[in-house]
Amino acid sequence: MTPKLEDMDYVRFTSSCLFQSGNLVAQNLPSLVCARVLDAQPGQTVLDMCCAPGGKCLHLADLMQLQAIKLVKPGGFLVYSTCTTRPEENERQVSLALQMNWPNLKLVEQTPNLRPFGINQPDGSVGLVQKFDPEVPYDASDVTNACNYDTIGFFVAKFVVA
Repeated sequence: MTPKLEDMDYVRFTSSCLFQSGNLVAQNLPSLVCARVLDAQPGQTVLDMCCAPGGKCLHLADLMQLQAIKLVKPGGFLVYSTCTTRPEENERQVSLALQMNWPNLKLVEQTPNLRPFGINQPDGSVGLVQKFDPEVPYDASDVTNACNYDTIGFFVAKFVVA
């Protein structure tokens, strides 16, 4: 079977001396979306609780001009993001946090929101989280469907702390 152009580009990229030396890092769209959803600004602080290998954290540091880290204060935002599509790690965790009202969390809209996904909220709102799922069949008529292509799967939820 002949490799696709994308596969050949990936091989060239990962075999380059810049990638091998750690000067280039491969990232896919959901990692970038997560950093943009947080909308961290220079001078603010960010805590990445599960940074491995750190694609989202690296993009955040770049956006914030290499500044980072503190706990969320009232009025601040918490972005919960995983590199999986498993409901027990995503929707169930978000629902549990909202049910427990810990620590006075409320789901809020995300920008950008490329893959709106519904979790029923007590106030009736839906579509406040994003789910990038590589198992979703490609649909050329749905422009946002392309966001599922070439990803391992991601989930993004944004909360405000009251």
